[in-house]
Amino acid sequence: MSNYPSEDERRYVRVTCPKCRAVLHPRVEKAGRRVRCPDCYAAVLVPQPEEPKPPPKPARDPGQYKLGGAVQPTGKPDYFLLLCPTCQARLHPRQAHVGKKVRCPDCEAVIVVPPPPPEPKKPKELKSPGQYRVGTEPARVEVKQELLLVQGTLAAEPPPPDPPRFWFASGVCTFPWRKSAAACWLTLAMFLLPLGVLLGAVVYLIGGLHQGSTVVAMLVVPIAWTFLWSMSYAADCSLGIIEGTASGEDDVTRWPEGSWRERIGPLVYVGFEFVLGAAAASLLAWPVGMFFGPVWMGLAVFVLFSLTFPLILLSALEADSPMTPYSPVILGSLPKLWWAWGIVAFESIGVTIAAVGLTLLAALATPALALFAAPPLMAAAIFIVARLYGRLAWRIGELEAEKKRRKKKKKKKRVQDAAARSE
Repeated sequence: MSNYPSEDERRYVRVTCPKCRAVLHPRVEKAGRRVRCPDCYAAVLVPQPEEPKPPPKPARDPGQYKLGGAVQPTGKPDYFLLLCPTCQARLHPRQAHVGKKVRCPDCEAVIVVPPPPPEPKKPKELKSPGQYRVGTEPARVEVKQELLLVQGTLAAEPPPPDPPRFWFASGVCTFPWRKSAAACWLTLAMFLLPLGVLLGAVVYLIGGLHQGSTVVAMLVVPIAWTFLWSMSYAADCSLGIIEGTASGEDDVTRWPEGSWRERIGPLVYVGFEFVLGAAAASLLAWPVGMFFGPVWMGLAVFVLFSLTFPLILLSALEADSPMTPYSPVILGSLPKLWWAWGIVAFESIGVTIAAVGLTLLAALATPALALFAAPPLMAAAIFIVARLYGRLAWRIGELEAEKKRRKKKKKKKRVQDAAARSE
């Protein structure tokens, strides 16, 4: 049986919930993050997968070789065993070859024959301890046994602190400037700066009716590259904030690492859910456009998108598949936590309007100021909205945990009532 795990086993990590001892199998991509236990909804830290140890190579049996004639069948042999130091072949030189050079017939290495090792001494026979007499107990040496309790000596990992009572307000708007997130917020703002400069140049060339069509065409590739670079980092940050906050972390610990190629996956993940959310919002706002015109339809799409996008994104994260934007847990929370969904939609709209409004105010003062004000404002808006989505996912998880606790109490009560009736 092979010691190496199969392809399916390499995709998952085995971890035990420290609260209810349930065995979880999260994906290997979630190593270092916290996931919720499906039984007790406790936050469980996913360890790094262990590298499988290669199986030991089987010892090579090159066979036996003899030197200087046939092996004597009877009497005390004058040859001894010698292993080739190069290929470990078994040689049998004679006593007369000691100190001389011989050639290994397997690897053809030249070997100086050393003297044979001394014969091992025969072990002494142990004396029989005899038999104990009936009715007498032999004296025994008192042995103090010490048990090494590894689990008892290790300090238990402290559980993550619960989010505050007002989860939709406390620590949300100030999240980008916290110590654990400020560096990544500043990095995202620096990535968005060249993108804003290039887009501003395109708007200036097109809006001013300058003869800059050639220049605009030359800016397509740099714009695409900076968009890919900045938005992939923003998508990776958003997923880390949502997953960490949903697990109950107050300070998010999973931030983008590695090269930009590793962030293409999160960009495709979030971008696909973004397109689905925009399509769903447009479909729902289509009757508004039919009766009130395209302006009101655009406003309706903007408002509905603040609800459809988190609904589809959180469903995909809960289902652990970007191609499954449907989750009974997330959809089932809409009628029960309608006020929470409304608060998150209202706050995300307010944050977006505030970032765009401050950028327009800076543009009215001077266009150059808007180019440098827009990147940090947009980066802060992305972080705050992702924090809101994570807090909403945490609240939905708490609702599911309460539901499971009530089911367990009812089941326990039924068992007790059945036992009482049987007595």
